[in-house]
Amino acid sequence: YIANDKLFDAIVQKASRVSDSHYALAGNAPVMASRFAAEGCDVLLAAKMTPELQESLPNGIKGKEFSIF
Repeated sequence: YIANDKLFDAIVQKASRVSDSHYALAGNAPVMASRFAAEGCDVLLAAKMTPELQESLPNGIKGKEFSIF
């Protein structure tokens, strides 16, 4: 966990430039949602998500972004 948003964004930006970098769903909610979708369920995943994460969700998962701030 990195509390400093700007530092985190800078690290992600640098890491994404590495030639063999890749993105993957992580955390319990997206992993469970992916499994439910693979089993044929329609899933609504509510989380703070980037547009790229929303686009990467498997078929059967609808994303709803929310903010607690």
